[in-house]
Amino acid sequence: MADASIFRFLFGMAAQAPGLPADEFQRRLVTGLANHYGAEGCSIYIDTSGWAAAAADPAPAVENLPRLDQARLETIEARVVEMARDRNRMVSALDLDEDQEQIEAFLMRTLGVVDIFGFPITREADDAAPSGVVVIFLGENSKPFRDPDMYALSSLGGLIDMAGAQAD
Repeated sequence: MADASIFRFLFGMAAQAPGLPADEFQRRLVTGLANHYGAEGCSIYIDTSGWAAAAADPAPAVENLPRLDQARLETIEARVVEMARDRNRMVSALDLDEDQEQIEAFLMRTLGVVDIFGFPITREADDAAPSGVVVIFLGENSKPFRDPDMYALSSLGGLIDMAGAQAD
C-alpha cells in the first residue's frame, strides 16, 4: 500500500464506515494507517481520558521494555497527544521541551522509532477545537509524510463520525 495515496486509503475507509461499529472502524483505521506508512505503530485518541480508543502498536516490543522505559514512552506519547490538541496542528515528539537528541536516541534505542507524530482530528470548521488525535510512530523505513498526508490525517473526524453514527 506504500505507493497508494493516503486519499485512496481514506476513500476506502469511508466506504466501509457506515457498515461498521465505531470500535471496529477505529481498529481498522489505525491498522490501515500503520500499514500505509509502514509505521511501527498508530493510535487514535477520541476523548480526553488519556486512553487510546484503538491502537495498532508495537505492544510486544513495549511490553518487553524495562518499566522505566515503558513509562517514559507513555509520557512522551501522552505529551504528543496533549500538544497536538492544544496547538491544533501536527506535532512531533522532537517538539517536546526536552533535549531532541535524547528523545531521538531513546526512541531509536527502545523501539527503532525515529519520531512520534500527533495529528489533531477535527469534525467541523478548521478553527474548531480538535475532537481527537491520531498518533503515528515512524520507523527508519516508514513512508515520510507529505503535505497531502498532513491535511488528510487532520480531517479524519468525519470518517469517525460516519462509523459512530451506527452506535446511536
